[in-house]
Amino acid sequence: PPPPPPPTTTPPPPDEYSKSQISAPVQSHEAIDTTPLWTTRTWTSVTATTKTWTTLSTTLPPTTIVTTPSSTLTFTTVSKTTVTKTTVTTTSISTGTLTTLPTQTSTWTKTTVSTTSFTLTQGFGLASYSSDSEEPTSVNVCRGDQAFGPRSLKAMVDGKLRSYVLYVPATHGKAEELLDGNGESDASSKSALWLAMHGTGQSATEFLEYSGLQSFAEEKGFAFLALEAEGEGDHKQFNVLRGSRADPTKADDLAFAQAVAKQVVDLPCIDYRRVHCTGYSNGARFCMQLASEMSPLIASVAPVAGLRYPKPNRAERAMPILAFHGTADPVNPWAGNGNPMYWVESVSDAYKEWAAFNDCRGVSYDLDFTQITGNVYITKYDDGCQNNAEVVLVKLKEAGHTWPGTKSSSKAYLGKVERDVNANTLILDFFNKHRLPVNDMGAVILETEIQHVPILIPRTTLALGALGALLTGAFILLVVLRRYHLRAGYRQIEGSVPDERTDKMRLLA
Repeated sequence: PPPPPPPTTTPPPPDEYSKSQISAPVQSHEAIDTTPLWTTRTWTSVTATTKTWTTLSTTLPPTTIVTTPSSTLTFTTVSKTTVTKTTVTTTSISTGTLTTLPTQTSTWTKTTVSTTSFTLTQGFGLASYSSDSEEPTSVNVCRGDQAFGPRSLKAMVDGKLRSYVLYVPATHGKAEELLDGNGESDASSKSALWLAMHGTGQSATEFLEYSGLQSFAEEKGFAFLALEAEGEGDHKQFNVLRGSRADPTKADDLAFAQAVAKQVVDLPCIDYRRVHCTGYSNGARFCMQLASEMSPLIASVAPVAGLRYPKPNRAERAMPILAFHGTADPVNPWAGNGNPMYWVESVSDAYKEWAAFNDCRGVSYDLDFTQITGNVYITKYDDGCQNNAEVVLVKLKEAGHTWPGTKSSSKAYLGKVERDVNANTLILDFFNKHRLPVNDMGAVILETEIQHVPILIPRTTLALGALGALLTGAFILLVVLRRYHLRAGYRQIEGSVPDERTDKMRLLA
């Protein structure tokens, strides 16, 4: 085929380049100042392309080179991005080398530097929006010896402003002490992060007050991120339906959770291995959706009055679970068969399906509960579970659709509040036990060989199936015996005289 034509793009003016003669093509370029300061993080990327064509001549800035029939062009770009507490600087160095046989070589270089500055006097921050039309402002979050919030912030997700409440406790040192000498965050100064999801009809602030999580976080020293669903009144709820699936025609709350959680977890004052999710009712069901869709980020979950098993379950690792549920829950019944849009299977079935998914041993049809106090009973699967991902169920006898241990009043129709146990305390102990499993390189350990959950069949179905199998076996045995009897009879008939044969045929029939 004919050779491709030389490049037709118009070169930049000669004064933007510097020319030099070298003896070999340039294949790469060293980044400038690759040793970061303690306040900076540096990324360096290199791209290179090589093109060969046959031509009589080609024009390169700032001169014209007459070539032999073969020429090779090597083009290399090295980009270095340096991020400090107040600036983002990108330096790009483009180097082009044209080598013509046998010896002639020409090189040109162009350097571009772009710097973006932002105001952040101390610590590290997030971008927050006040309206659709305004530019985001930087919000200082990791303040070292000062706590942040709780404060209502807004994020732009898929062109929509979404609200959330963020609290980050004070660390053990000043903001600059959050980084070590290599620009990495110091693990001893990091906080655990709880994703807190409200119930139907609540706002994020109302849920934090109802559950007592705000004051509890301030007392115990962990951060929380409380997302807020769209809607008004009883229509204010996260988009999660039966099987922990979302309605594609409504708000993408999964994208909202992923976007905001990613920003917060990337802060140097947050421990990425201690990110957990807890929620109430609709928020609990949303946590179960996140357990399926965000398993590389979420270490464990603790649903209250909303344990569900996602179908399909997309979790890439075994998920530790602590669930609370009242046996007299009028909204999400213990035995299931509630709202057909999202509450069909029983709490026990969802619990056992998670235990089977985590590959725990001894998953059975009957649950053995142990009384821990008053009307509070507990059962758990913790034997042989992958990565020690135990599954724990706390049964609150005669309790309703409520948060255990809440000091706030609940609506009468939601039922009794169980105050013999405090959910916040048990959740904290559980979360502290379960960090995100990582390997020696700090990468999250994902279980790629988790088997599908086996179908749990009720005992009555098993009994009927066993009886049917027994009857079927007896029928097959009778058929076999009958065929054997017939064959034996015919063999006797064949050895008889004609008259006797007729009589024996009648007798056999």
